Amino acid sequence: MGYLNDYVCLVTGASRGIGRGIALGLGEQGATVYITGRTMHADDSGDVGGSLESTAADINARGGAYFEIDECSPGEAWDTVNNAGLRNSYICATLATRMMMDYRKQMASENSRPGTHSRVGLIINISSVGAHTYLFSAVYGIGKAATDRMVADMSVELKRHAIPISMISLWPGLVRTELMVKYAKDLFHLAASESPELSGRVVAALAAEPDKEKLARSGEVTFVSDVASQYGIREVDGSAPAHMRSLQTLLLLGGYRVAPYVPSFIRLPKSWFLYALSWFKM
Repeated sequence: MGYLNDYVCLVTGASRGIGRGIALGLGEQGATVYITGRTMHADDSGDVGGSLESTAADINARGGAYFEIDECSPGEAWDTVNNAGLRNSYICATLATRMMMDYRKQMASENSRPGTHSRVGLIINISSVGAHTYLFSAVYGIGKAATDRMVADMSVELKRHAIPISMISLWPGLVRTELMVKYAKDLFHLAASESPELSGRVVAALAAEPDKEKLARSGEVTFVSDVASQYGIREVDGSAPAHMRSLQTLLLLGGYRVAPYVPSFIRLPKSWFLYALSWFKM
């Protein structure tokens, strides 16, 4: 049995990539997971594959249950993960906030499930280092920077009105998505990468945190590798994940041949890491 058996979560962009990994990570811990995406059925002609049906099937294989639905119960989602672009993140975060507030009021008035109404809601927007330095394109960086700003500012307003919902901007490292595996040519980059499922396991750990810790993170940028290190979360193959702030990881991403000889436990403080990002352009 997982530790999220009474949790209800919504994951957008769950057909493939990080969104799929997050849905799997929540599902394997027993959460009820609603998934959305643009690809419902598998398409053999697709470039990198992936579909909501295949994601649901994998959740089933890990102990979940698949039901095709048209809509979820009003106000039922307590944890929302947005992984489908800036506009989607804003719309879903706004709607999720309203749903959580309405559900909290409903539980408090009916008192049908004592204690349920007191749980802090959690909204996670997937961002990346592209919010801080050039990565892929101007449009990509603008979207990620705006995502981080949205999280910070929405957190301020939620706190101002004493609304118990935590907003987090989550930065994975270099993730081995279907697209990256298909087109990646630099093995140094792959050596410093992480699986999509690692983000899922980290999101599951964040969802299970006590309310006080959830609220303490609100408005902040949280690194997948920091949470994995904090809770001892391993990769799907049982190995220790690459740490984003590790000097070895940064050297691998920079293509330095000396990287394998640098101890992985040497890590930069967060402020130094953000400064070091200006050295790397992808």
